[in-house]
Amino acid sequence: MKKSAIIASLLLLAISNSLLAQDSKPSMFIGIKAGLNGASTSQGFGSGTNFEDPGMKLGVAGGIFVHFPLGEDWGMQPELLYSSEGSLQEGKIGSGNNFVTVFTTKLNYLNIPFMFQYRGNKKGFYGEAGPQLGFLLTAKLNNKFPPTGVDATTDVQTYFRGAAWSFGFGTGYNFSSGLGIGVRYNLGLTNIDDIPGQDWKSNVLHLGVHYRFTGK
Repeated sequence: MKKSAIIASLLLLAISNSLLAQDSKPSMFIGIKAGLNGASTSQGFGSGTNFEDPGMKLGVAGGIFVHFPLGEDWGMQPELLYSSEGSLQEGKIGSGNNFVTVFTTKLNYLNIPFMFQYRGNKKGFYGEAGPQLGFLLTAKLNNKFPPTGVDATTDVQTYFRGAAWSFGFGTGYNFSSGLGIGVRYNLGLTNIDDIPGQDWKSNVLHLGVHYRFTGK
């Protein structure tokens, strides 16, 4: 998995450098981006009627991107992003179900989105959509049980698959200064776990800012 992630990363950088070297149009640019994730999974490690469905876990994401035109109004933007994902899940245990325990699934990915963007009005607004391939870097499960002071973290990477596909769509605005803002939702398409009888999907809402080093 790590070798695949490295190869994919190098390929993305090679494509970016090649495109920038071939064309110096103002509409082509490279940049950096960072922001906040609100992530969740369709299933969790908690089981039984006393556990809630997995809820949102906050995380961060950031990396680099390159944008190049595909005609007058369209563009393509491959990206290379570190993304902190996962979910929170609360459960009640004890003879009277009066003790709360919290499971936090922490999944860190190296994501490679290929977003197609449209800005037909020539202004700063744009819409985007496209596929994303993610490579799992680490997977950990944290269990907090306040009555006993337990706060333990376990490596659970063996329970997850090394790669996953999702589909992203969103919108944003590019300012003339090079700064920009954007919101994107990544909908999980493939099963991310190797647990028999379960089918986990990872869904992420991302709010972020970006900066374009060149272009308009």
